[in-house]
Amino acid sequence: MTRLPSEEDRALGPRVALAVVFGCYGIALGSWFARIPWVQSTRGLSAAELAFVLAGAAIGGVAAMPATARLVARWGSRVTTSSAVAVTAITTAAIPHAPSAATLFVVLLSFGAAGGALDVAMNVHAVTVQEHYGRPILSRLHGLWSIGALIGSSTSGAVAEAGVSAPVNLGAAGAVLLVVAVCTRRGLAGVPPRPRTPPGRVFAVPDRSLLVLGATAFCGLFAEAAMADWSAVYLASALRAPEAVAAWGYSAFILAMAVGRFAGDRVAARVGAPRLLRTTTLAGGIALATALLAPTLPVTIAAFAVLGLGVATVLPLTFSAAGRGGYDLGTSIAALSTAGYTGWLLAPPVIGLVAHTASLQAALATIGLATVLVACTASRV
Repeated sequence: MTRLPSEEDRALGPRVALAVVFGCYGIALGSWFARIPWVQSTRGLSAAELAFVLAGAAIGGVAAMPATARLVARWGSRVTTSSAVAVTAITTAAIPHAPSAATLFVVLLSFGAAGGALDVAMNVHAVTVQEHYGRPILSRLHGLWSIGALIGSSTSGAVAEAGVSAPVNLGAAGAVLLVVAVCTRRGLAGVPPRPRTPPGRVFAVPDRSLLVLGATAFCGLFAEAAMADWSAVYLASALRAPEAVAAWGYSAFILAMAVGRFAGDRVAARVGAPRLLRTTTLAGGIALATALLAPTLPVTIAAFAVLGLGVATVLPLTFSAAGRGGYDLGTSIAALSTAGYTGWLLAPPVIGLVAHTASLQAALATIGLATVLVACTASRV
């Protein structure tokens, strides 16, 4: 007797395709982050000029995320994801060829817009596949993104040390993404799409549930960005760690976060998303507070790892909760992505301002406050 394909069988192709998209998008972003110094030095950009051109990616991302809800409603999440991957590939390869600061700003504006659209579309499609599959998968997909970013940044650093130029490096990353866009297009179509309901008004006042989820996403990405920019600075300045050792702090954080994301789906299915989120974020906040009160190198690095586990599932579980209220899925994830990305953008200057007016130790305490706020909103997830 021929066995009919199960729901799990039908969802396998889209899960594999999404895993490739998430992982390779992380590789492309990590590659770009690692080549920022090359762009600054070869284009002769001052710190202020570099800040200006980097703002282009942020502006493009924030602007594109709400608009992507309408693209998903019109084209569907599969087509929007594939198209956004292709545009991201082209703009990734174009970055090192921009001849001036003004041109680089425009290219990064396009790069950020494509990445923002991809962020929304691939998460909408992932939630659709997750609901069809009947088991949580979003946390593992975000874990693949984290691993991809780590692979991209470390590989690009190694090839830069070997003398490979940024145009070759980022051109290769763009080529990989372009191949991914072509090869995963059919695989993403393995599950029936959601009904294409008209998108809600993202810029209207959202209901209470979406506001709470948006605040959760904001706090989660605030913590991630603050650790990305300030963990090594704290170890070097406050604990007098050598430069190589100072990098261990963020490495411990990002590796623990990846581990937490790979395990998050299984744990959430067993104990429930609210309990998982409440327990891990409180543990991360307590660990950080311990490190700030007892500032020794081993304790602090261990605390950063626990904090990475604590915030690992914030964004995946928040996205999984999207679409349960009065908004369609595309609108909900677009709104949550915009809120989360705003937290990512605000974290570095907020930490810097508090560090300037008080101390870096006090500034990092705001990360602990963010984790406590997530724990307080966990029941909504």
